[in-house]
Amino acid sequence: MKRLAFLLILLQSLLTLAQSPDSLLQKLRGAKEDTAKISALNKLTDHYLGDKNDSALYFNERSLALTKQKHLEKYSFDGLYFKAQLKKLDKRYEQ
Repeated sequence: MKRLAFLLILLQSLLTLAQSPDSLLQKLRGAKEDTAKISALNKLTDHYLGDKNDSALYFNERSLALTKQKHLEKYSFDGLYFKAQLKKLDKRYEQ
């Protein structure tokens, strides 16, 4: 069971890396469901994290704002994780 979970997480990570920012932006523009928008925003955040942190922060803030606006708190966990990663990279632990 643990191996299956690990493999699924690994597969999801590889698929996320394989998607280009252009295809993710296209998914974001075409998404009708709020959860699909949140997913695309989180994938864009993940894509830019570490290389272009200003872009990652932009998409992360949009994701968290959408989860709050639409009362979809259970979808905010990835966004909060990425926010913590961004603060760690920027060494802004106190915020």
